[in-house]
Amino acid sequence: MHTDLIVRGMHCISCKNLIEEDLSDLPGVKTVLVDLYGGRAHVEYDEELVTPKILMQEIAELGYQAEVTERRDPAHPPELEER
Repeated sequence: MHTDLIVRGMHCISCKNLIEEDLSDLPGVKTVLVDLYGGRAHVEYDEELVTPKILMQEIAELGYQAEVTERRDPAHPPELEER
């Protein structure tokens, strides 16, 4: 499963890296791509092990706000632009 999240409160590359590393450590998370400039994250995960609610809670524990914008079919991941 793929989920897109809006992430508020990121201000630097360290914020981006912290979220990517922390979410990547969760059981069931396969990939995490955080777009610092766009304020969003794209997470691929096993829905039997992790849920969007868990992802949002984990981000909140890091001091950021997150909300799910879309859940997608794994065959159609979004393009995230690195700047």
